[in-house]
This record gives sequence, C-alpha cells and structure tokens, in this order.
Amino acid sequence: MVVSGALTARAGGDAGVETALAWTGHVLFAGLALALVFSSTAWRAERVAVEDSGFPSLRSLGWVAPVSVLAQVALGAAYRHKLIGAIPHVVWAFVTAIVVMLAGAFALGPAQGQLRKISMGMIGAAGAQAVLGVTALLSRMTGGEAGPLMKAAALMHVGTGSLILGLTCAWAAWILRDAEPARGSQKELAAPGRHS
Repeated sequence: MVVSGALTARAGGDAGVETALAWTGHVLFAGLALALVFSSTAWRAERVAVEDSGFPSLRSLGWVAPVSVLAQVALGAAYRHKLIGAIPHVVWAFVTAIVVMLAGAFALGPAQGQLRKISMGMIGAAGAQAVLGVTALLSRMTGGEAGPLMKAAALMHVGTGSLILGLTCAWAAWILRDAEPARGSQKELAAPGRHS
C-alpha cells in the first residue's frame, strides 16, 4: 500500500490513475490476507465441515461478499479522487454492509476456530466502517473546515475498507473450502443420477 500511495502522489493529478492506484492498494492488501490464510497452520490442519443449509447459502455469499466489497472500495476510490459523486458510494455502502454483516452472522452459528474469528471481525469492522463513513462524508462536506479528528476518521475509513476487503476474502476462502450442503437439502436431492 505504501508503494501504491507513493505512485498515487506522483500521478500528477490524473483522477483516473489515482483511483486505479488507490484501488490497487486495497487489492494488494486482500491478496496479502489470502496469502496469510493459505500459509497458516490452521489452513493445513484437518478440514472441519460447516453445514450450509440456509438461504442465501454460505457458498453463494462466499462469492458475492468479496465482489460486493471490491465494488464498494472502487466506488470509494472514485469518489475520493472526484471521478463520481457521493451517491453511488453511499447507496452501495448499504448493500455491502448488509451482505457483509449477513455473511458474518450466518457463519457464526456453524463456524468454529478461524472462521468464527473472521466472521466476528467482519461484523465489527462493518459496524465501525458505517460510523467512519458518515464521519468521512461529513468531513468531505465541510471542506477545509474539518478538524484533525474528522480528517483522521476519513483516513481510518479508507484503512477499514482495506481491512474489510481482506477479512471478506479470507472468510470466503474458508467458506468455499469448508461449507457443505446440509444433508437432505434441495441440492443433494437434485444431484445428477439421483431421482425421487
């Protein structure tokens, strides 16, 4: 992220380049989070199956949640660098917050170990991000009149966005590895070669 920030500072005011570089920093952080998951001893330990019986399924949320957060991060970078207005970022923030909190909450019941910790982290970070987001928006609306605490909250909002993207990607890796359809679920009954 430091390299991305340095390149952004040297972009010379091109909003498109600055936005792409800011977004890239978040993606690199998410890649680091995935590398930590895949290299952990917990990942190499015996797999613990997680029953996936709800709607929406944990596996579907495993695909939707990271994409939703990635889109939100892109909208935030575009707003910060004045490519778009606040409305798309604010509206999508509600969708993303719901997806992330539901994903974390749905996994808390059957989750154990690392997945449970990541789920709790996602829920807590999403709640904090909502407060920081409102503060960042107010800071932006007041222009140069924002005090140091408001500016710090705006910077923390960007960092928390990276944290949520990293947590969501790590959560998705665990879910996509461990979640299995519940016995007797519709997916199992409709499996190829099985007839009722």
